[in-house]
Amino acid sequence: MGPLGALLQYILIVVVILGLAYWVTRYMGTRGGPGIIRQSGQNLQMKILAQITVGRDQRLVVADIAGRYFLLGLSSGGISNLAELTREDIEAWQARENRGDEPRQSNKFAEVLAQIETRRKQR
Repeated sequence: MGPLGALLQYILIVVVILGLAYWVTRYMGTRGGPGIIRQSGQNLQMKILAQITVGRDQRLVVADIAGRYFLLGLSSGGISNLAELTREDIEAWQARENRGDEPRQSNKFAEVLAQIETRRKQR
């Protein structure tokens, strides 16, 4: 086999590797891999209930994780658990949201967050 045959063989190997890499990433993306929370189907164990941007690359998120509620701080440096919220906290926030008496959802979220913080300081 001459230099042309070796070149064709290398090109074929690269094409096969790229094809396999594409197939594996598509498979992992649609079916989920080890440690990945699937977002399709009814058995989702984690839901984002609300989020608000507080700065560049910084957000506050209320998450329902397997029936427990958490206030999380997300930034480029990582995720911080700021507080575990009670069902009463979530119900109060959702009641205000369902009333629809305020124009912007971010205002509602910020107000309920301030109320929760005030109650926690009073304890």
